[in-house]
Amino acid sequence: MTAPDSDSDSAPNVIAALFDVTSDAVGDEHVEQVLAEFGFGAMEVAETAARIRASRSEFRRLRRRENELAVLYSSARELAQVRDVDTLLQRLVNRAHDIMGTDVTYLSEFDVITRDLNVRKTAGAVSPELQHLQVPAGAGLVSAIAESRAAQWVQNYSDYTQSRHDEVVDAAIVAEGLVAILGVPMLSDGQILGVLFAADRRERRFTADQIALLSALADHASVVLQTARALDRAEESAAETGRALDELREHVSARDKSNIVHQDLIHAVLRGGGYAQVARTLSSSLERSTVVVDSELRPLVKSSGEQITTVPLSLPPAVSEAIDQS
Repeated sequence: MTAPDSDSDSAPNVIAALFDVTSDAVGDEHVEQVLAEFGFGAMEVAETAARIRASRSEFRRLRRRENELAVLYSSARELAQVRDVDTLLQRLVNRAHDIMGTDVTYLSEFDVITRDLNVRKTAGAVSPELQHLQVPAGAGLVSAIAESRAAQWVQNYSDYTQSRHDEVVDAAIVAEGLVAILGVPMLSDGQILGVLFAADRRERRFTADQIALLSALADHASVVLQTARALDRAEESAAETGRALDELREHVSARDKSNIVHQDLIHAVLRGGGYAQVARTLSSSLERSTVVVDSELRPLVKSSGEQITTVPLSLPPAVSEAIDQS
C-alpha cells in the first residue's frame, strides 16, 4: 500500500470522507491502525480519527432526530384521526416508551376537584401499585412538577427530598423497581392537566434532548385531554339545555291548559250554569272527579251528579294547610 504524498492537503480529507461514509462499520482503534498504515504521523492520525468520531456522532444525532420527528409527526396525525381518548393516550404513552428507551413510561392525570394525580396510562409497568397509583396533592415528584409547571428528574428516587415522600407513592415506586425518573408537565393555558413520566430501573441522567422530546409528546397528550374535557363540558351543557327546554315545555303546556280551563270557567259562569256547570267543567279539564264545597268544607255539588250530604269533608293535614295558604 502506497503512502499518500505528505505534501498533499487533500489526502486526510479523502480518507476522512471514506470513513464518514462507512460510519460505524469500523471501530475507533481500527481507524487509527488503518491511518497509520497509510503513513500518517501520530498528530495526523489523532486529528483525522477525531474528525471521524465527530462525524459519526453527528450522523447518530441526525438519525435519532429523524426518528424523533417521525414519532412526533405520527402522533400529531393521530390527533386528528382518533376519536377515542383512551386509545390515543395509550398510543402516546407507548410512543414515548419506545423512543425514550426507558423501562417504564406512564401518564398521570390531574383531578381538578381533589387535586390528586392519578396514573391513567402505562407502558412497561408490571406492578398494579403503579398502574393504579393515586398521588395526593403535595406528595411525590409528580406534585412538585405539577406545582412548578416545569420538567424535573431524579437520578435516584431514593435520594429525592424527604419532604415529598409518601408511603403509598414510595411503595409503588419500590414495587416497580424504579430508580431514575423524568417527568414533564402537561399544560393548557398555564393550567396543569397531568404529568408524563419516563423512568428506568437503574440510575440514569436525562439529557436536554430527551427532556425536550418528552415535553413535545406531553404537549400532544395535553391536546387530547383538553379536547376531551371540552367535549365533556359541551355534552353537559347540551344536557342542561335539554333539561331546561323540557321544563319550559312543561311550563308552557301547564300555562296553556290553565288558560283553557280559565276560559271554560268564564263561559260556564256566563251561561249561568252555577256550581254544577263549574264542577263539570273542572272535572272535564282535570280529568278528575270534582266537588265544590263552601267555606266550611260542606259539599255543594259533585261533578258526577251524585247526591250530596251536608257533612263537611275530612281532608288530610297537608291539603288543609295548602287551602289555608291559598
